[in-house]
Parts: sequence; structure tokens; C-alpha cells
Amino acid sequence: MTVTLKNLCKSYGPVPVLAGVTAQLAGHTVLWGPSGCGKTTLARILWGLEAPDAGEVVLSGGPGEPGAGPKAPRVRRPFARRPGGPWLAAVFQDDRLCGQLTAVQNAALGCPAGTPQEKILAAFEALGMAGAALATPAALLSGGQRRRTALVRAALSGAPGAVLDEPFRGLDAAARADAMAYVRQAFAGRFLLIATHDEAEAAFFGPQRLTLPLLYAPAAGEAPPTA
Repeated sequence: MTVTLKNLCKSYGPVPVLAGVTAQLAGHTVLWGPSGCGKTTLARILWGLEAPDAGEVVLSGGPGEPGAGPKAPRVRRPFARRPGGPWLAAVFQDDRLCGQLTAVQNAALGCPAGTPQEKILAAFEALGMAGAALATPAALLSGGQRRRTALVRAALSGAPGAVLDEPFRGLDAAARADAMAYVRQAFAGRFLLIATHDEAEAAFFGPQRLTLPLLYAPAAGEAPPTA
């Protein structure tokens, strides 16, 4: 999958967040920049949850990728997801799990029909979750366990690519190392954009970066825009 950004612009009222963002992304890319620079805004545009004020996003499948072929579809954002068209799985900054469902049930919600439960259990095992934690309602899981559930759900979704927004926040050092290794392996050969401001995470996922500048600095005592 290739993701093409064409002169994307976005403001919230008088506050500019994205201005003329243009790039062609493939493989694994780190979305880099300080808090408030628009990383979450760009992620929401890529997921189709928000529209830019100007510009365009084009998702193009590549040969050999899920849902793609020699004449792979091109989908332009914002769009309603089309069967067979390329789309992007998500990990949000908040986990967005169904609290009454177990970790395994939450992950299964995002899996293609017929995904063996053994595959889901193996993914959790790779992230250090097993036993009683997998049968516990998500509302009762720890923050780190919920985070790992969100990662498994995205990785097993069958999407040809994903955008992960601060995907390792709240994990301790050991769990974060396992999660980073799992994500890199799970998305090998697929498109991956990881939003972070952590240098160690950025270095782990390779040299390709899309760096966003901070366009607006709040005055003293002023709340920053959500970006």
C-alpha cells in the first residue's frame, strides 16, 4: 500500500495545525513532531474520521497486498470504506475497547471472519498476555493490558496498513520492548505509520520519517489546540 498526501491543510478556527503537508509514504514511517504539531489530526484524516480543509489523501493498494492486484483500487479520503478497497487499521491514543467483552473478544471483533482463535491467542502470548487476563472484561484490565489488546486488534484486522497513534503509551519498559517487536513483525510487508514523540520508538522503526512542524505556539496560560 502507498499513501499519498497532497497539500493537506487543517485549522481549528483561527489556529493552523497542518499546512501544505505533501508526501508519498510506503513501508514503515514514523510520524514525528512535538505535541500539538498535528500528528493526531493527520491520523484522523487518514482514518477518514476527519476531513482536511484543503488537499487530498489517496490510498493505493500494491500488487501482492491484501485486497490489491495489478489494477488495485485507489481510494480518496474522506471516504466511506468500500469492500475490497484499501483501508487503514487504527490504534487510538485511547484504547476504545468494548468494556464488557474480554480481551480475546475485543481482538476478534476486528479480525476477518474465520480467524482461528489459536491465532489470536498466539498474538497475545507474543505480547506477554495469557491465562486469566484473556478472559477478563476489558473494563477490568490494566492500562497496559488494554493497550496490548488494541495492538492485537489492529494487527489481526486484515487491513493492508495501519496508523498507530502513540501506540506504546502506558507500557512499562519490558512490555514496550515486546510490543514494539510484535508490531514491527506483525506489519512486515504492510504499510505502517506510527505517531510518536519518543526518540527510542522512532529509531526502532527505522529511518523513514514524516516530520510535522509546530505551526502554533499557545501564549502563556492558553490551552493548546487538540492536534
